[in-house]
Amino acid sequence: LTGTPPDTPVTLVCAPAGYGKSTLMATWHKQLSEQRHTTCWLSLEKDESSAIALLTYFISALSQIETISGALARGQLANWSVDRSANIIALLMKEIAEQPKSVILFIDDYHMVGTPAIARIMETLINLLPDNLSLVIASRKRPQFSIGGLKVRNRLKEIDAGNLRFSERDVEQFIGQQLDN
Repeated sequence: LTGTPPDTPVTLVCAPAGYGKSTLMATWHKQLSEQRHTTCWLSLEKDESSAIALLTYFISALSQIETISGALARGQLANWSVDRSANIIALLMKEIAEQPKSVILFIDDYHMVGTPAIARIMETLINLLPDNLSLVIASRKRPQFSIGGLKVRNRLKEIDAGNLRFSERDVEQFIGQQLDN
């Protein structure tokens, strides 16, 4: 998984605390960055659970990419309302679609902002994703946005606790590596 770009528009890494979600994503992010893939990172916190805060942080994370300013979308935040969220997201997605390279946005700790308003914004964002933007989302619990529909359309890959759990062989290998150091 790590070392190669996502093969679906959305990758969900969903498992309880301690399963290595953030470590997996950080390793993946680092490897893709080293291979000169265009990546950005967004870590969410509880105080970012308002819709306007989330939109602001999305714009800021994507603006880490030097060719994306997010100025038009950011300008619309001054007149923000729930009804205008789709327009703001559409402006940002249009700017990303015009980028010559693919962009991978890693979103860590999504479970911190899991409100119905945030789920609606994520649904809109996912539905408006341009072909050159992929999301990799880590969460301790299943998000409220529609996962089933994404799976049916092959737009989501899910990595769960079973995929992250070490097998006996993995444990032996890990302990062996630690003892060698």
